[in-house]
Amino acid sequence: MIKTLDPSEYSKLIDLAESVTLGEKIDFKCTFIVKEDESGKILGAAGTRFDFISPRFEHIIVREEYQKTSLAGRLMLETEKLVRSEGHTAYVALIPQTNEIMTMYAIKFGFKEYDKGKSGMWFYKQL
Repeated sequence: MIKTLDPSEYSKLIDLAESVTLGEKIDFKCTFIVKEDESGKILGAAGTRFDFISPRFEHIIVREEYQKTSLAGRLMLETEKLVRSEGHTAYVALIPQTNEIMTMYAIKFGFKEYDKGKSGMWFYKQL
């Protein structure tokens, strides 16, 4: 089932992040869209912050055994539904310049680069 994660379930999100050695801190100011299995274990999560002028996509975390499936794409589509439901027509993402894989996926999913800085490359997607 795909759903919005309740903050009371953040321990399951931490378990997911530890299972994939995330390499960054989870931003708990995000709203997380998650896919769970029948037992309630999170298979993947996408996090977006809504406390900026434009929503900011922050995280995509997928268990290793689901990384070569369509799960990440489905989570992104659900994220876009959420962004639209909040009244926005675009959202942004900041990707570290060293993260070539995320840059590739961002472009593949329709994001366009619009700025570079010390902290990385900024992308946006018009919905």
